[in-house]
Amino acid sequence: MVEKKQAVIYYSLTGNTKKIAELIARETGADLLSVEMEKPYTKFSASTKGVFQVFRQSRPRIVDEIDVTDYSRIYIGTPVWCGTLVPPINTVIRNVNFSGKEILFFCTHKGSKGNIFKHFRDILKDSKILGEKDFQDVVDKDSAKEVTEWVTLVKIRKV
Repeated sequence: MVEKKQAVIYYSLTGNTKKIAELIARETGADLLSVEMEKPYTKFSASTKGVFQVFRQSRPRIVDEIDVTDYSRIYIGTPVWCGTLVPPINTVIRNVNFSGKEILFFCTHKGSKGNIFKHFRDILKDSKILGEKDFQDVVDKDSAKEVTEWVTLVKIRKV
């Protein structure tokens, strides 16, 4: 059996999405690929410039190009801003070729997840989407059990 190489691609401003990404990587053996912006948001600029970029569906420049060539299964994680994915993740999913890849989406949020998974599916309609999961109030709880349950449910243990 050929081993499937896995990656977790994520953006995190406050650490919540990073926490979930690290838990998924630990459960699955996936590589962690953090998306970093050339001009990073501050908490203030995220609520001004970042929100503006969400509505414009902007693609801000990121520090390192994400290369998924060697991966067959990819988890993509983002915080929810204004009911959708953040601009740095928009850059990645619109600029990287995910054709033929198995994709799993996850998001973190305090309130509503909005239409984030519909937006992901619409953008990556040619990819094989295996699952999606939202993690609410990550900072207020231990999310390890929830991650393990999701990983088990979609059968994405170490392969």
